[in-house]
Amino acid sequence: MDDLALKILSDPGLDQEPLPSIRQLAAHFSVSTTTVHKALRKIQQQGKIFCIPSKGFFWGAKLESTPIPRVLTTSKFEQARAHLFSDFQCGVYHPSNPLPTQQALSQLYQLSPSRIGVLLRNFVQIGVLTREGRSFFLATPHSDHSHATVLVVSRCNAAGQLLFDSERETDFMKAFQRERMRLNLRLEVAGWFEDSSHNGKFLDQNGKDFQMQSIPGVLFGAIVSTWLMRSPLCVLKNLWKLNIPVSIWWEQPRELFPRPDRSRPSTVGFNISFGQSAGIAVGRHLYRQGYKSIAFISPFHASEWSLNRLAGLQNGFCQLTNTIKVYADSRYESAEAFHKIAGVEVGEGMIRQILSSFIDETDLMRETVWVTVNDHTALILIEILKERGLARPYIISFDNSTIAESNRIDSFEFHTEGMVRQMFYHLEHPGAILYQDQGLHEMVGRLVIRR
Repeated sequence: MDDLALKILSDPGLDQEPLPSIRQLAAHFSVSTTTVHKALRKIQQQGKIFCIPSKGFFWGAKLESTPIPRVLTTSKFEQARAHLFSDFQCGVYHPSNPLPTQQALSQLYQLSPSRIGVLLRNFVQIGVLTREGRSFFLATPHSDHSHATVLVVSRCNAAGQLLFDSERETDFMKAFQRERMRLNLRLEVAGWFEDSSHNGKFLDQNGKDFQMQSIPGVLFGAIVSTWLMRSPLCVLKNLWKLNIPVSIWWEQPRELFPRPDRSRPSTVGFNISFGQSAGIAVGRHLYRQGYKSIAFISPFHASEWSLNRLAGLQNGFCQLTNTIKVYADSRYESAEAFHKIAGVEVGEGMIRQILSSFIDETDLMRETVWVTVNDHTALILIEILKERGLARPYIISFDNSTIAESNRIDSFEFHTEGMVRQMFYHLEHPGAILYQDQGLHEMVGRLVIRR
């Protein structure tokens, strides 16, 4: 990655000039798009390029400009309409349950009950909602998909064994099974095995090539987990050949998501942890609690998700004189990256050493609020503090795993179950207006407070 960064820097453009796209750079240097993205993020950290979401990377430093007010000419009605439509896309409302009453929606979206009624009827007219008596529901398909087959794809080892290295992956599969059984769908599982050259293939549970043509009955659609995949686009290109809708759990940088293409089967991405919304929620909570200064701690700050959580935290917390002090190491992007160096034990020791240095060599102990990038980081910090007999500050984190529950840590919970419901909704209703954009949608979550 360092060599690639040097190659890209060897031919710099003028300030504000766009770099070639990630795909163009990958093709030019004969590397994966993931490798290119990591190299660009490294160059960005050096301040030599900057990124504008959905537009790409540009040379030089980003020009500061006066923020443009949010579409002041847009009516309150249109703002509520956009907000409600976004909530439909992001899983705020269960696809099988009625929406809240018009009175409740009126309070949520700051619009009179009568205007909410007009808005709901408008959504019925264009096919987003259906109405039964006084209740409104997300529109559902009329065809019966029961007893059809749904394909789920997740990474595996050479023996075909699915790899679950996190609680979130396990939660994802449990939620998938619940929704699949509720809809009375048959299940086929294909593992995706990637070798060291980033080439991949589908395997069955016996480690043999998975035969797509042998799937029994009607293939309803495919649900894909890209967690820790190195070549997710290769998976999708193979699935598109089946001409079925595809719902993707996109645990990858936003810039790498495939562009919409109406010539291929409906393909929609769902993201629960790479966006800024979790950081915004934590930042707003701390702001409302009256804190003026907080610490953000991350040993994985080479990752997109760590950068986004900090950016969201700054968005939600930094008002007037409020400040965030950042204690971050930008060499690696995840615990798995540390583990690959010399095994889990050595990798964990390296993470512990980084976090110990923050305590030893900085003024971190003066901060009364620590926001850790994930529960894993919080646990190691708690262990270090206990070993040294130091008082534990208020710690708030992300993931809401068993670590958070057992150590009574306030933590942001990513709504995996809601994401899975939306993934199935898309497969059931690939032509739904909600997902005609074939884009990447950030799911909602919630902050779990235990204090």
